[in-house]
Amino acid sequence: EDDITTAERAFSEDMLDGLRLEIRDIYPQYGKLLHGFVGYSSSVSFEDIELIADQADIPQSSLDHLLRTLLWFSFLGVVVGDDVRYSYEMMYDMHKLEAFHRGIDREKREYQVHPAFLKALEIDK
Repeated sequence: EDDITTAERAFSEDMLDGLRLEIRDIYPQYGKLLHGFVGYSSSVSFEDIELIADQADIPQSSLDHLLRTLLWFSFLGVVVGDDVRYSYEMMYDMHKLEAFHRGIDREKREYQVHPAFLKALEIDK
């Protein structure tokens, strides 16, 4: 059991580090963002994302772009009822993914951190 737990944590750390580097290389201004989710909840609201972005010195004017980036990289998924949809499931069609939130006020939308990152971020389900 310990071996499985150790392997799961190592995988999660590798996934987080790889994503952090990829996002940093493309969008250097978001380089510190992912660690803002450490110890948070796996379920996040737009308000949570605003708070985490503010702590990473990301301006309010960049929030829409930041959210689209986190969704595109499948760090976050869109909560749809009892299900979660990630961009890779939509073949990275962001219009299709965002359509699941059509008609829901931005402040009431829910997102989910992908399970692959939970151990590295020390997030309990």
